[in-house]
Amino acid sequence: MLASYSRIAARGCQRTVSEVIPKVGSSSQTFLKTRSQQQCRNSHVRGLKRPTRASVAEDALDSWDLSPEHILPTSSSFNPGLANANKQLAYLDEKHAASLAMETCQKMKESNIAPDSTTYSHLLSLCAHHHAPMEAWAILEDMAAVGIIPDRAAFHDVMRAMEARELRGTWQLLQVMQQLNIEPDAKTFDIIITRTLDSDNVELALQYLALMSTRALVPLVNTAENLVRAVCGIHLPRLALDLARSFEQVSVRRLGGDVWMDCLIASAETLYIDGVRDTWKKCIHELNIIPDEGCCLQVLNAAARAGDAQLALDVIRTLQSMRITWEEHHFAPLVEAFSRTSELKQALEVLTTMSSHEVTPNAGTAQPIYHAIAGSATGLDKVWEAIDSLHASGKVVHPLALNVAVRAAVRVDDLQRALGIYKAYPDFNATPNVDTFNYLLLGCIRASHRPLGDRLMSEMKELGIKPNGDTYERLISLCLTQATYEDAFFYLEELKTEGFIPSREVYQRIIRKCVTMGDPRYKIALEELEAMGYEISQELQAFVESGGQRPARAVSDSYTSNRTRAPPRSRNVEATVLA
Repeated sequence: MLASYSRIAARGCQRTVSEVIPKVGSSSQTFLKTRSQQQCRNSHVRGLKRPTRASVAEDALDSWDLSPEHILPTSSSFNPGLANANKQLAYLDEKHAASLAMETCQKMKESNIAPDSTTYSHLLSLCAHHHAPMEAWAILEDMAAVGIIPDRAAFHDVMRAMEARELRGTWQLLQVMQQLNIEPDAKTFDIIITRTLDSDNVELALQYLALMSTRALVPLVNTAENLVRAVCGIHLPRLALDLARSFEQVSVRRLGGDVWMDCLIASAETLYIDGVRDTWKKCIHELNIIPDEGCCLQVLNAAARAGDAQLALDVIRTLQSMRITWEEHHFAPLVEAFSRTSELKQALEVLTTMSSHEVTPNAGTAQPIYHAIAGSATGLDKVWEAIDSLHASGKVVHPLALNVAVRAAVRVDDLQRALGIYKAYPDFNATPNVDTFNYLLLGCIRASHRPLGDRLMSEMKELGIKPNGDTYERLISLCLTQATYEDAFFYLEELKTEGFIPSREVYQRIIRKCVTMGDPRYKIALEELEAMGYEISQELQAFVESGGQRPARAVSDSYTSNRTRAPPRSRNVEATVLA
């Protein structure tokens, strides 16, 4: 079968359609110009090879005789041999058996059975499945040689057969379609857009989608889904949602739920909160899709950044319906969402709710509340009002809420107020923890109040609270604020004895103090600093070499940075400050 195919295979597909196809008057005569049966068996093997070129000449239209006697069937008689052969080819096409199909064509030639469009349709389908562009071109040329005008589906098969080739061959094939007055339809654009997306050319795919709109063509659902996924993949959720909504407005088909989930995830990853809200509602409440926990965490993060507490609450309820055990990282975004909108009472109430569900909050959970009020005495008043309101309504006040107030008071250098809040813990049925004392020690450092620090350490022991690494480092820093600082070395040894590793900053403070006071023990501290694997900064080295005369850049730490002076607030709380 396929006289022109044998010629083009021999010439390596170097000529165009018009150069290869001779004009003949009899389709049966061309069909009978055959190669050997062995050539038919080898056709599929050759099809796996990629031809070097498959071009189409501008005069390819001349390869088809468009006279009425060639377009219309010349005989209305039924040919049982052709019907049986096409039936066999249909079966082999379904099984993707290319070599057996070519053997069937050989038998048709031997029996003088002329092919029709159905015969070629099955052969082109096989070429499309096996991605055999050279064979597809040859079959298309043979159709021209026998006077059969290919339809749109035939060109689609050739396009699919060429999907592993560069796009130039597809453009040439479109030129032939145009010459034959075969207009591209939605399926044609689907093949082209899929090809461009496979090559990661999303911009070109969008241009073809716009071209479909000018032709009043509605994309196939497969086309729209592939495009939306591709746009989500390049982190453009706004564009992806516009494409999805536009498609569903003009089409009776609806996008799959997985596509909307891709839009939801892309929106959450890029913190596009409007897209997160819309797609969450559509996926969860309209399509009843069950998201995974990772998706929920991303949505929670976006809700926290945008201050959308209602969305965060909805996600937490969804996690509960999925029977996922609540953890601290599920509630932390909800606390942040309330804090960003200054709903401090609700944020503090979340801490209590967590404890009621056996979820333990930590200092990081309450961090957004502190950032919402830090640096302002007014913010401290607001958080204390929220605490009083919770207590007055009979709700439990979590100790972390009181810790936030203590920390905020220290931040505005109102040590008296911080101590008053600390003394009020029993009124709220709360017990201070190690973080409470660490915040108070920070206030002592700022006030250089060593006796108060010693008193706080005694109360820690009475309450059975074990100091941590931060506690010891703050005690060291507190000792260094005094003229007599021997205890700093004692606490340094205690720090190491308890199994904590001293930070570089604590060594730097000790070295600066010793150099300033002319204490030679700075050399020992320098040796320990290097033994711990820390590097000596240029500023510290210059400070040491100058004997403390050359000012060094202050070490950035939570003890001394961003100090904000504010007048003490008068409150009716019991405060004990050692003179």
